[in-house]
Amino acid sequence: TPVFWMRDINYCLLILGTSVVTIFFKTQLKKLKITLFLFDSLGLGLFTMLGIQKGIVFGLDPGICIALGTITGCFGGVLRDVLLNNIPLIFRKEIYATVCILGGSLYYLLINFAVKPDFAEFVVIAFIFSIRVLVAKYKLALPRFGY
Repeated sequence: TPVFWMRDINYCLLILGTSVVTIFFKTQLKKLKITLFLFDSLGLGLFTMLGIQKGIVFGLDPGICIALGTITGCFGGVLRDVLLNNIPLIFRKEIYATVCILGGSLYYLLINFAVKPDFAEFVVIAFIFSIRVLVAKYKLALPRFGY
């Protein structure tokens, strides 16, 4: 079956509508830079968890579920940056995909210790959000290897 947003035109209309509104309020949005960053960080955690859950529903291996969660979490930011003609965050110094991988691993660790899935999901989303905010605040980055 097609992906859910392909079956319901309302999702596409919502995205189109918010895009048009964003274009008209671009200057005001610059004033909300911190707020938008916080929502982006929250979205990273939420979409990572959604990707992991979708993999679990289909009975995929935990490693594949973590990869699926990482791709799901990061793709929205990549798409946003490409549409804004920016270099995507995932290709810059900021720890972006790494925090999704760590969050997904934490989820499976918590599940193995018999933590209730709902609570584990909340912990993972809070973990990804918190780490992303701390990384940005203290300008942390992974070490560079190679040339």
